[in-house]
Order: sequence, then structure tokens, then C-alpha cells
Amino acid sequence: MWSYVILVLFAHPLVMMITGSIAPCPAGCTCPPETVECTNMGLVRAPAPLPRLVRVLNMDGNSLYDLESVSFRWLPYLQQLSLQRNNIERIDEHSFAQIDGLRRLYLTENNIGVVARRAFRRLLRLRRLYLGRNHISHLHPDTFRHLSRLKIVHLNNNNICTITEGLFEGLDNLEELTLSHNCLSELPDGAFRDLNSLHTLLLHNNKLEYIQPRAFTGLQSLTSLNLSNNSLTNVTSHILDDLPSLQVLELRNNRIGFIGPEAFGAAPNLTYLYLDFNRLKRPPVFDHPHPGLRFLSLSGNEIEQIPDVAFQNVPNIHTLLLGRNKLRHVPKESLTVVKKLVVLNLSENPIFELREHSFQGLENLRLLSLRDCQIRTVSGEAFSGLNQIMGIFLNGNRIVKLPSETFSTMQFIFSINLNRNLLRHIETGAFGNHSASLRRLFLQNNRLQRVPKLGMGMMPNLNDFYLDRNPIRSIGPLSFAHVPNLRMLGLRSCNLSHVHGAAFEGLGKLRQLDLRETTYGTYHPRPSLICLQILWWR
Repeated sequence: MWSYVILVLFAHPLVMMITGSIAPCPAGCTCPPETVECTNMGLVRAPAPLPRLVRVLNMDGNSLYDLESVSFRWLPYLQQLSLQRNNIERIDEHSFAQIDGLRRLYLTENNIGVVARRAFRRLLRLRRLYLGRNHISHLHPDTFRHLSRLKIVHLNNNNICTITEGLFEGLDNLEELTLSHNCLSELPDGAFRDLNSLHTLLLHNNKLEYIQPRAFTGLQSLTSLNLSNNSLTNVTSHILDDLPSLQVLELRNNRIGFIGPEAFGAAPNLTYLYLDFNRLKRPPVFDHPHPGLRFLSLSGNEIEQIPDVAFQNVPNIHTLLLGRNKLRHVPKESLTVVKKLVVLNLSENPIFELREHSFQGLENLRLLSLRDCQIRTVSGEAFSGLNQIMGIFLNGNRIVKLPSETFSTMQFIFSINLNRNLLRHIETGAFGNHSASLRRLFLQNNRLQRVPKLGMGMMPNLNDFYLDRNPIRSIGPLSFAHVPNLRMLGLRSCNLSHVHGAAFEGLGKLRQLDLRETTYGTYHPRPSLICLQILWWR
């Protein structure tokens, strides 16, 4: 008798496991181990029955509008539930009461406008909650109460205009909070007071005009803060007072015209600072040393002049973006202190000339962009000292002539872009004796009348050479003998009337030759072009 009872007691859970694990997969769904996938099926109700042992249930892309139509009663092991891209309009207090083991809940892209006060009260093990892209306008202070294990909450793309006091109270383990693309106009004091573990806070694309002095109190662990695309007009010293761990601060596309001298003093670990597309007339003043700052973006402002001491306390910047401002000359003196600079962007500034030694001291610079300025003249020594430069962009200017030795110090240059200028003449030696590393040269849309002699000697590694849309009328013999390893040669839309039979002699590795839209007659590739794979013609 007792052996029978014991057998029954042990057999009962075993039977449950077996019957649960062999329950049929719902029609039209797929069922990998412990998973049920019923996506994009047009379902208005959840399929039944569902395997009892399912841990992951995915019903994305259906037409579910009422969570009452989804029964979770017999799913005690469910850990992940995804109901994204449905038509769900509300979450009631009992919607998830039967799946208290849930870890991850995805409700993105529904029509949710109402979230009951205690809708998540039983989900004490919940780690991730995604409520983005809905119509939520209000959340009760008790909405997340007792969900102390939450690590990620997404509330982006809703209609939340105010943060209810106490809404995030008790979320000690929250690491990521997204409130972007809402209608927040103000952050009250202590809005995030209890979020001791938060490291990412996204508030971009709201209507923030002002931030209360203690709005970020308690965020001792915050490393990334995004306030871009708001209506902020100034950055004062109080904003970052409680953010000692902050590394990334994004303030793009605001209306900031003033930054206080102590604004960043309370953020000693700041590494990336984005201030592009604001209304600044001067760079921010760094009154305190910020040796860790590596990236500074000031593009799209109204900066006309940069003080000589502007970057004195941020000497370790490796990327400085100053494009689309009102600078009339290269800020030579202010750049001398940032000797570790690797990337410098001065594009779209009204810079008319590049004087000698314009970039003196920037020995580590790798990439320089002067695109779409109004440069007319370039000194032969403008780039002297740029020994490590690998890429330079001078396209979209009004340069007429390149003097001798313009690029002569660039021992590691890889690419030079001079497209869309007014170049008529390139002096012999403009590329100096150190052009062996050059791989790509862009000279399209200029006024060159003949194939230029690029260097004092051979350019053995040049692979791509673009001369399209120049008024080149003839190409003489061995015109490309100094670039024997060309792979791509562009001569499209030139005014060619004569091409010598030996014009391309020596280009045994040429693979692509573009002669479209030329006035030259039929061209027959010479036997020497043994590697030619593509010939564009007419």
C-alpha cells in the first residue's frame, strides 16, 4: 500500500513534466525547445492549448487587443512574454497576475493608453519591461512599486508630459531608463532620487526647457545622459552636480547659447561631450581640468572665434568637431595644446585661405576635414608637420592651384579628396617624395586640362585615381607611367578628343576604366591591360 502511494507521489510531477513537454505545438506556430513562436498570424486570441513547460512565448505582430483573451493560467514556468505590434489598449490589474515568474515583458508598439495602478504587482521577478511606442500619458506612483529587480524600463514614444512624484521609488537595481520621444517640459527635483544603480538615462526628443537644480539627485552611478533634441537654452553649474560618474553627455539640437564656467566641473570623468547644433558663439569654458575628455563636438553652432586658452584644460581630446560654424581662419593657437588630436573637422566654415603652419603641433592627427569651406589659396607649408595624417578632405572648395610640396610631409597619407574645386594647375612636387603610401586620389570636377604629374617620382601604391569631369582634351603616351599599380581610373565626362595608343601603357593591373560620356571615338583596350575587367564606354 505505502509503496503504491510513494509511487503515485513521485509519478505525479513526472507525468506533469512528460505531458507538458509533449503538448502539441499550436497550429501555425513554431516550437523550438521551451519556446512557442506565433508571430504575424493575424491572431485575435491566443492559441490554445499551449505547452505547460513553455518559457518563452512570442506573439508579436498579431491583432490581439484584449489581454483577457490570453490565458496564462497554465504557464507557471513562463519567463519571457512578447506581445509587440498588437492592438492592446489597456493593462488591467489582473492581466499578468498568473505569471509571477516572468523576467522579461515586451509590449512595444501597441495602443496602450491605460496602465492600471497595480498592473505589475505580482511580477516581483521582472528584470526588463518594454512599454515604448504606445499612448501612455499617465503612470500612477505605484505602477512599479515592489519591482525591485527591474534592470531595464523603456517608456519611449508615449505621451508622458510629467514624471509623477515617486514613480521610480524603490527601483534600486534599475540600470537603464528610456523616456525619449515624450512631451516632458520640466524635470522636477528628485525625479530619479532612488535610482542608485542607473547608468543610462535617455531623455532626448522631449520639450525640456528647464532642469531643476536637483533633478538628477541620487544618480551616483549614471555614466550616460542624453538630453538632445529638447529646448534647453543654457547649461548652468547645478545640472551636473550629482553626476560624479558621468562619461557621456549629449546635448545636441537644443537652443543653448550659454554654458556657465562651472558647468562641467562636477563631472570629472566626462569623456564624450556633444554640443552640436546649438546657438553657441564661443566654445564652453573648462575651468577645471578634464584629462579624460576625448571627444568634443561643437558642429552646427555660431562660433566665430576660439580663444587661445579654450582647450587648455582638455589637452587629451582625440576628436574635435567644429564643422558648420562661422570660423574665418584655422584656430591655430588654440589647437596647439591638443597635441593628442587624431580627428579634426573644420568643414563648412568660411575659411578663405590656409596659411603656412596652420596645423603646427598636431603631430598625431590622422584625419582632417576642410570640406565645403571657401578656401581659395593653400600655402605650400599649410600642412607641414602633419606627419601621421592618413586622410584629408578638401573637396567643395575654390582652390585653383596646388603649390609644390603641399602634401610633401604626409608619409602615411592614404586618401586625398580634392573633388569639386577650381584646380587648373598642380605644381610638380605637390605630393613630394613621400607619396608612396597614397592609395586614393579624387580630382573630379575641376578645371584640369591635362593629366597631372603628381609627384617627383613613382606613386607605386595608388589604386584609385579619379579625374572625371575635367576639360582634359588629350592623353599622351605613358601619361600614367608613374602610377603603375592603378586598379581604378576615372575619366568620365572629360572632353577627350585624342588618346595616344600608349596612353595607358604600363597599367597592367588596371581593372576598371571609366570613359563614359567622352567625345573620343571607339577605344580598343591594348593587350597590355591584361587585368581589365570593366570598361565603361558611352
